[in-house]
Amino acid sequence: MKWILPLLLLSMALLLPAAQKKKAPAPEAGPPLETLTGCMDQSGEDFVLRDDEGLVILAILEPDGFPKNNFARYVGNRVTARGVRREPVEQPPRFKVRRIQQIAEGCAAPEKDDQPR
Repeated sequence: MKWILPLLLLSMALLLPAAQKKKAPAPEAGPPLETLTGCMDQSGEDFVLRDDEGLVILAILEPDGFPKNNFARYVGNRVTARGVRREPVEQPPRFKVRRIQQIAEGCAAPEKDDQPR
């Protein structure tokens, strides 16, 4: 009976450091995700994100983890795309999209509250 408590303390002291060393490795940090918002359009074979006026291409979109034709359902609508810019940066930049979300039907610029009505 006298030996149970010291034996228990000794085994805990030996096992505790081993358990602490078995932590899962931290996931590698990649480039930070960026968010782009604009109007989804198609230009030839590419899907692009345009500014609110529809004149300037903000980025050429490339899918990351899903088929390219998934972009087609968003053409003509305002979307938010999350992803990373590809290197080297071109004009317009290529943007690898990890997630896309429709935020409005159509591509009308959002109304600003300070405009007279």
